[in-house]
Amino acid sequence: MEILFSVIAGLAGTLLMTLFLDIVSILTGFTFHVPRLLGTMVAMRTMPSGKPSGSLPVRIAGIIIHYAIGVFFALAYRQIVDVAALPDSAANAAMLGLITGVLAMGFWYTLLKLHPLAPSVRLVLFLVLLFLGHFIFAAGMYLTYHFLAAVTA
Repeated sequence: MEILFSVIAGLAGTLLMTLFLDIVSILTGFTFHVPRLLGTMVAMRTMPSGKPSGSLPVRIAGIIIHYAIGVFFALAYRQIVDVAALPDSAANAAMLGLITGVLAMGFWYTLLKLHPLAPSVRLVLFLVLLFLGHFIFAAGMYLTYHFLAAVTA
């Protein structure tokens, strides 16, 4: 059940992070929708205006990649907690948010600078929001995992 709970927790954490970035996108009018940006860059489908693609295949590809990464980090967290005998605590989940946030900032900065068809993004704001979003991911992952564990105990 631990693996199943981790997968569900990773999906839930990723969903919450994505909703946070989507809400900020709506409020600001800027595109911070990670799956759409990911799919656009993987498919090399940036619009001539610099906007990310809105096509369904691009969005599906981005969603699959984004959620797979979230599940990977949730499974990695569970493995680290189990193998290293670290306490499964909110503080350690927050540390996951910090680590994944820094990794995501480095990844996206590099990708957006080096990609030949990178969509136009408010880079500094995007990186800050991405960093904050990873704390939301970690909190959602942690709370979902513990909720599932509690209701099935």
